[in-house]
Amino acid sequence: MSLLKANSVQIGQSATATQNFTLSVPSSPDGTIKLARGNSGATTQDVLTINSSGVVSFPNNSAAYSPNPFFFHKSANQTVTSSTTTKCTFDSTLFNVNSRITLASSTFTPTLAGYYNISAQIHAVNGGSGAGAAIAIYKNGSATNGIHGIVAVNGASSSSTTMVMVNGIMNFNGSTDTFEIYGNTYATSWQTGSGTANQAIANLTYATFVQGFYLGA
Repeated sequence: MSLLKANSVQIGQSATATQNFTLSVPSSPDGTIKLARGNSGATTQDVLTINSSGVVSFPNNSAAYSPNPFFFHKSANQTVTSSTTTKCTFDSTLFNVNSRITLASSTFTPTLAGYYNISAQIHAVNGGSGAGAAIAIYKNGSATNGIHGIVAVNGASSSSTTMVMVNGIMNFNGSTDTFEIYGNTYATSWQTGSGTANQAIANLTYATFVQGFYLGA
C-alpha cells in the first residue's frame, strides 16, 4: 500500500511498521532524495540519500552498507605437529573497518549479520620432499559447517615452502556465529613471513593471514 503525503511517498503496511520506508522528495532547491526507515519525516533515520548530482550516500547506518574489510595476521611463527589438524593462531590486526570482526583466542566473531567473503592463507616451511598441506575455514568450531581449501604439494627440497589458501562465502548471524582457520601440513612451522623460506617471494610481511569483507544481508 502506498500513501501519498505532502512531499513524500510512504512504502509499508502502516505508518508505524518497523520496516516502513519513506521516500522523501523535498521542495528544497538542491533536489535531495532521501530514503528513511520509520515514519514519514524521520530524517534522523535516513538510510540513503541521493543528491542532485546523483551521488548516493548513507548518512546514518553507513556501517551496514559498507564492505567493512578486515585483515588479521600472526605476530610470531607457530610451531605445529606434522600431519595434525591444528587451529591457526592470529593475534594482530592490520585493519578492521567499523570493528566488524572481533577476535578472541584466534576465534573470529562477525558482529553484523549477513554474508561475508573470507579468504585465508597458511605459509608452511620445511615440510620435506613431496609434502603437502591443507587448509579450511571452520564455522562454529566444526569442519562440517566449513569450507575446505586447496590441498597443495611442495617441491623436492626438504626445506621447501608450501602455501595453501582457502576462499569462500559464509553466512553469520552477527552475534554467536564464529569462524576459525585450521590447517594440516607436513611442516612443523607456520610462518608470519617468507624471509627464511625457500621457493617463496622473499621478505613477505604477511604470509599467514585471514582477510575478508561484508557482502550484505
